[in-house]
Amino acid sequence: MTTATATLDELQHDFTAVEKAAKRGSVRITRKGRVIGIYTALNSAKGKSWKTPNFLGRGAITNEPVDVRDYLG
Repeated sequence: MTTATATLDELQHDFTAVEKAAKRGSVRITRKGRVIGIYTALNSAKGKSWKTPNFLGRGAITNEPVDVRDYLG
């Protein structure tokens, strides 16, 4: 595992290169020659897919009229 170094400017303007370096090992982020943070990539959970929440199923959005006065004290 290697440690790479990137400036804050490189992180902002060439994130893809910094991200690729983080997949190989941790990346020290520097500003004015001082380390301000360490960026590491998390292990990706392969095979897991993201499901959209069922907003309608939990009653958050309905077609029924709402009386705002019910919510006022």
